[in-house]
Amino acid sequence: MSHPSPFRIVPLFVLLLGLLVLAWAAFAGGGKASTPRMFEEGLTFEQASERSFNEGKPVFAVFSATWCGPCQAFKKGALSDSRVEKFVKDNFIPAYVDVDEQKSAARMFKVSSIPAIAVIKGTERVRGAIGLMNADELIRFLEEAQKDAKAKKPGA
Repeated sequence: MSHPSPFRIVPLFVLLLGLLVLAWAAFAGGGKASTPRMFEEGLTFEQASERSFNEGKPVFAVFSATWCGPCQAFKKGALSDSRVEKFVKDNFIPAYVDVDEQKSAARMFKVSSIPAIAVIKGTERVRGAIGLMNADELIRFLEEAQKDAKAKKPGA
């Protein structure tokens, strides 16, 4: 009875090891992005809503999760753009909502897909969107949402 040559097993082992390294690089290497600076205060949605009421600025909420690849890309891309950060800080109260940690906020606004964004005045969504955007698209969205929020009467 013949045994397989160790030289036939080695290439298979190397191939499997290579595939494991590639899989790790794709999932772990791409990994979790840091939270963009505009959310550095770490306000919960409830805290942002309270501040919104006191300051008169609408809330800019980003609904996300650590396990969501597109969410991490959004954080690394448009949400980390300095122009977006400045526009948000000047005109909104930013709230980063991890849908796994702040489930009540996600339910309140019926978030069923992420990444999702919403501009909220009072308890109502003024404007929302789902999916990735580049910085220019996000700024246009925010400009339109800002106009919509200004046109909305308090309590309406």
